[in-house]
Amino acid sequence: MAREYEVTGARRVVNKFTMWLARRGWASQVVLTTTGRSSGEPRPVPVSPLDVDGTGYLVSPYGEVNWVKNARSNPEVHLRHGRQSRKVRLMELKPENTGDLLLRYWKREKITRPYFDVGSSPTAQDFKKEADRHPVFRIITQS
Repeated sequence: MAREYEVTGARRVVNKFTMWLARRGWASQVVLTTTGRSSGEPRPVPVSPLDVDGTGYLVSPYGEVNWVKNARSNPEVHLRHGRQSRKVRLMELKPENTGDLLLRYWKREKITRPYFDVGSSPTAQDFKKEADRHPVFRIITQS
C-alpha cells in the first residue's frame, strides 16, 4: 500500500530549505509558483521537473495536492531556478497517457517511491493503474 502524503512541520522546513537552494540554482528542483485558487496569493512549492526529449513535465507524486488544484484553477504559473524565472502554462495530461512518464519519474526521484503503489521492478503498465492518483502536467513555454 502506498504511503499517504501529509504536510508536517518537518516537511515545511525541508520544502523551505529546498526552495532556498532552488532560488540560488543549487538544487535540481525548481520553485513552482501557482496562484491560490481561493486567496489569489502566490503559492510557491518545490518541484522536480521531468525532461523527456526536450519537453518538460511536472509530476505530482503526492497526488492532488494544493499546487495541482491551483494549476487546474489557473494554469498560468512561474518556474524559477536560480536567477532564471519564466512564465509557463501547464496542461494536464489524461491519466491513460502518463504511464511511461510516471515510470521515468519513479526511477529518477527515489525519495517519492513510497507514494506509488507499485512493486520493486514496475513497468509502464503498472503505472497506468496508478495514473489517476498522480497528475502529470506538460510545461508549455510562453512566448
